[in-house]
Amino acid sequence: MSSQYESIGRDFRADLGFIDKVDLAKFVFGGGYTWYPDDHFFNRIEVGGDWDITHTQQHERLEQETEMFIEFEGGLQSYIAAGVIERERVGRRHDPSDIAINGNTTMFEETLGWFYTNFTPVGSLKLELDMYFGDDIDYANNRPASVNMFNPGVEWKITESLVLDISHRYQILDVDDGRLFTANLSDLRLNWQLTLNSFIRLSSVYTRIERDPSLYLYQNPNSLYEDLGNELLYGYKLNPQSVFYLGYSDAFIANDDIDSLTQNDKTFFMKVSYAWLL
Repeated sequence: MSSQYESIGRDFRADLGFIDKVDLAKFVFGGGYTWYPDDHFFNRIEVGGDWDITHTQQHERLEQETEMFIEFEGGLQSYIAAGVIERERVGRRHDPSDIAINGNTTMFEETLGWFYTNFTPVGSLKLELDMYFGDDIDYANNRPASVNMFNPGVEWKITESLVLDISHRYQILDVDDGRLFTANLSDLRLNWQLTLNSFIRLSSVYTRIERDPSLYLYQNPNSLYEDLGNELLYGYKLNPQSVFYLGYSDAFIANDDIDSLTQNDKTFFMKVSYAWLL
C-alpha cells in the first residue's frame, strides 16, 4: 500500500524545470500484490490499482480517478500491461477570462481501457504496441467524445551499429454527430553509429489529420492537414560538452488550399561547441 500528497501553489514557477501545472493539490492512495511464479513463461505478475483526487488551492475539484491494472513480465523480454480507468474531470472554462472552476466548467465522466506490450521475439527485433479506447473529452468544443488510439512500433537492429525505429499512431475521436477527426502519424528513424564518438541519423515524420469542419462549434478548421518533416544529421561528440553537428532538414505541407505536399522549408545547419575539461 502507498499514498502520496502533492501541493503546488498558485504563484509557484519552475521556468527551468518540468512542472507544467500549478495551483493544485493531489492525493493518491493505492496498492497492489506481486508474485513470482516458478517454471512459468511469466516470472512476475502484479495486480493493483489506485484512487486519486485533485483540487485547486481553492478546493475546487479538477479530477477524481480510479484505476485498476494487471502486469506480466516474462520470457522473450516481454512486458504486458492492461487496465481500466474510471474518472471525472473538468473540461474547458466557459468564460476563459474567469479562472474559477465551480460554475464555470463542465464535469465529464469517462471510462477508458488501455493496453501496452513490448517483447523481443529475436535478439535483433523489438516489437511494441500501445492502445487505449473509451470515453474522452472534445476540448475544442467542450463536450463528451469517444476515442480509439492504436500505436504499434518496431525497433530493428540491422547490425550492431545500424538501428531502424518505425512507429505509427492512429487515432480517431467521435462525438454524437459523427467522426470529429482521424489522425495518422508515422515516424521513421535510422541511426548509424559510425564510431564510439560519431553517428549519422536520418529521421522522417509524416502527419495526416482529416477533420469534419461542420462538427466544430467554435472554429472552422481545414478538413485536411498534412505535413512531412525530414532531417539528416551527422554528429561527433568528443565529450558531453564538445560536439560537432552538421545537418539538413526540410518540411512539406498540404491542406485545403494546397492539393499535395509542397515544400515550404529547407535548412542547412551546423553547430560546434568545445569545452576545456580540467
